[in-house]
Amino acid sequence: MYLSYTLLYFTGAILLAKGKVINYIITFIATFFYAYISYKNGYYGEIIITFGMTLPLCIYGFINWLKNLYNKDTVKIKDMSKKELTILSLSQCILVFGYYFLLKAFNTNNLIVSSLSLVSSVLATYCTARRSENGFIFFVLNDLILMTLWVVPVIQGNLSVIPVLISPCLLFINDCYGVYNWKKLKKEQGVK
Repeated sequence: MYLSYTLLYFTGAILLAKGKVINYIITFIATFFYAYISYKNGYYGEIIITFGMTLPLCIYGFINWLKNLYNKDTVKIKDMSKKELTILSLSQCILVFGYYFLLKAFNTNNLIVSSLSLVSSVLATYCTARRSENGFIFFVLNDLILMTLWVVPVIQGNLSVIPVLISPCLLFINDCYGVYNWKKLKKEQGVK
């Protein structure tokens, strides 16, 4: 289960960094694995992220990307307006407190880190669904937060989640590549 999730999610992330629409199909499948793994480890915030945000934005992103192809399988990069990015960032700064109390009500493990994971994941997923390179900056931040989140059960002796811990480590490298590649794609596509 853990290794299947890691392989699926990492494959989807590589394709996302390359701007390939098929990433959404693979990510859609991987989210169900992640929700189950999160449930088994008491990370209820990650389940909320998965079903409340990741899946709906996955569907939205898939549709939005299909409507905005640069070529047959690569998305056309788009800049988000400063206003949209500011409203999005401010809303998440305010909502982090709401996430905290919601996750606390679910008796979520590692509450503060789970709340920060929720914020960074919302920012990253929304921006990439909107076809913005800013999503990868937020994904890099989310990778660092997820490394912190999943190292806790490993330190506590749950070695079965090591593949889940390895995933954000590999994703960090991939998402750094995504920042670079989307800047390159943006330049190739003539987006200012």
